[in-house]
Parts: sequence; C-alpha cells; structure tokens
Amino acid sequence: MIWIRKHWLILTILAVAVLVRVLVGLERDRWPFSQDEYHWERLGMVYATHGILVENPDTYRPPLYPLLLATIYNCFGQVPVIVRMVQAAMAALTCFLVYRAGCRLGNATHSYIAAACAALYPLWVFVSGMLLAETLLVMLVAGACLATLKLLERVNLTNAAVLGLVLGLGILCKPVGLPWALVVAIGVWIRLKGTPVANRLNVLGAVLCGGLVVITPWIIRNEALTGHRMLMSTNLGMNLLIGHEPRANGTYVDGRDYWSIYNRIGGEYPDAISKDAAVAREVGKIIVENPLRSVRLALRKVFLFWSSFLHDGPRWARNLHFMVGSCLVLASGFGLYRNRGNDLAWIAISCVVVWTLLHALFFTHPRFRLPVDLALMPFAGAGLHGVFLSIKSAVGRRVAELDRGAA
Repeated sequence: MIWIRKHWLILTILAVAVLVRVLVGLERDRWPFSQDEYHWERLGMVYATHGILVENPDTYRPPLYPLLLATIYNCFGQVPVIVRMVQAAMAALTCFLVYRAGCRLGNATHSYIAAACAALYPLWVFVSGMLLAETLLVMLVAGACLATLKLLERVNLTNAAVLGLVLGLGILCKPVGLPWALVVAIGVWIRLKGTPVANRLNVLGAVLCGGLVVITPWIIRNEALTGHRMLMSTNLGMNLLIGHEPRANGTYVDGRDYWSIYNRIGGEYPDAISKDAAVAREVGKIIVENPLRSVRLALRKVFLFWSSFLHDGPRWARNLHFMVGSCLVLASGFGLYRNRGNDLAWIAISCVVVWTLLHALFFTHPRFRLPVDLALMPFAGAGLHGVFLSIKSAVGRRVAELDRGAA
C-alpha cells in the first residue's frame, strides 16, 4: 500500500491509458477490418495455422507483428478483440517507458506530463485499437530510447546486448528500424568518446550480437524457404512505387490500383523477391531521371509528415489531431531546446531525422509519425511544463504590479 500511495499518479495515468484504449478497441471491434488490418491479420492467421515454415510464404510484410498475432491466436483462439486488449496493455507499457525516459530530464513533473500526453494522444489511442504494427513499433522505439540511455549511464556488455535485442526486434517489426539502429549505434560510438577504442568496439559488438540473436533466425528461415538471403520483407519496390508513380501526391491514395502497376513492372519475374527488386530498380530510374519532380515530392511528403493533417475521418477528428499534433511539435521543439545537452535529445533527434528522410523517399501517412511523436513526448512534457511556469511567473508579476499600483 505504501508503494501504491507513493506512485499513485503514474499508476493512475497508466490505468487511464489502458481504459481509453480498451473502450476504443471494443468500439473498433464492431467495424470491419481496414485494408492494412486485413493484410496483417491474414498473415498472423497463416502463421498461427501453418507455422512460420509455411509453404509459399508471404514475404511482403515484416514478420514480428504477424508473429505476435499468431501467438495470441494460438493462446486464445482467433479473437481479434483479445489482440486489441493486449495492445492496450502494450500502450500502457509504452507510457511507462516514456515516463522513465522523462525522468532522465531531471524533473519529475516533466515525466508525469509526458506520460499523460502519451496516454491521451488521440491518434495513438485510435491506432492502438487497430490491428496494425504501429503499436508494437512505438513500444520498441520507446524501449530502444530508454535502453540507449541506460547504456550511456552505465556502460557494460549486458546493457549493450539489451539495446541490440530491442533494436533487432524493431528491425523485424518495420524496415525503418534498420537505418535508425545504425544511427543509434553511431551515436553511441560518438558519445563514448574518451573511452578506450577496444571498450567501444566491445560495446558495439555486444549491440550487434544482441540484434543478430533475433534477426539471424529469420534470415535463415527466409533463405531456406525462398532461396534468397532476405532480411525482413519485400515491400521496398511497392513503397517506392506509391511515392513516385506518375500520379503520386506523397501519400497513399485509397482506390488507386497500385498492384496492377506493380505487377506490370515486375510481371516477368516468377518470385516475389525478384519482382520487388525489379520494381525498386525501375522506380529508382524514375527518381534519377526526374530529379526536380522527386525533390518536389520529397518536400511535399515532409510537409505532410509534420503538418498533422488528416485526410479522412470526421471534421472534429481532423481538427482535434491538427491542434494536438501541432501543439506536440511546438512543445517538443521548446523542450528539446531547453534540454539540448541531454543524451535523450540526440536520440530523439535521430528519430526525427531518420523517419523524416525515409518518408520523404517513400510515402507518408499520419500514423507513420507515431514513433517519432512518442520519442519526443518527454520533451513535450518539459516544454509544456516550461510554458506553464512562464505563464505562471508572468501572471504573478502582473498581479504584484497591480497590487503595488493599488497600494
């Protein structure tokens, strides 16, 4: 009871995070799957029914989230609402990770505000109730941020291996995890400047080993089933196609028959991996041959990525996301500036840079920014707290001036 009284505020925030997502998940379960949900759920069912060594494997999607679905289905049966409840718990865990990262900024109030913002962030609440990989990816990104901080605070091989393990899981969750893992590794090397080179090499070796523990079995599985040494998934060509086809506007357009274009470009290849590589090569030629168009599209994608505009849904939802998302960006920027010397700052900035550049190359969607938003959330808490203190101080000074004038 003493422990509960001491930590009642964060426990309340986590309980609220679970409650709102359970309610959203129950409501979302009444509706049919979206196209993306259907693809993820179908692959999870394939793994649950036939195992990961299924004949004619689907290599389009990365494996980690379908494997999570398969595990839940094998334990509880094919009940999507159970997945939504598990994701509510995962989101609460992510809020706790945000809280722990916020504690590294040196003010407990920052961490509570950050956790509360994460718990009630509207877009993330909604996405957490859907069968999409973002809930898992956001949790892994938040975990990797905290693991990086712990490694820099206490440099040892165990912490390095844990960081590698989390980064490896992130790579298996979404391909964007690979370039970010490389940037984090480079950042760790730089931040350990002054440490003997042999020690730094040992740390990076432990990070690499931790990542390979989870990645290598999947590479072996892919080569055994497909004959190709493939890391994660075969959707590079499709992602480039969506972002650069003749009618591309920077985002995924519902109703556009991308698969017919994809099959027309790569139709002569018998297997999915060779076909995707062929499509990626052809789209790469389009990018190189039309550099001005490619730059214009990239700038539009960056604008869409950071503008907090929703292109569908009711007006109230679009307005709410625009206001909340814009406030988050502004508060995070203020908090980053005030805490720019903290190690968490460069970790969050690495998320910003990697996700922005990748989606400038491919295509964007509001939910793709969620991992970045959660990495920035501790700084949003710091920024909001700083704004509150500034307003409070200004009001206090004004009241004091009025009191002196009245006297």
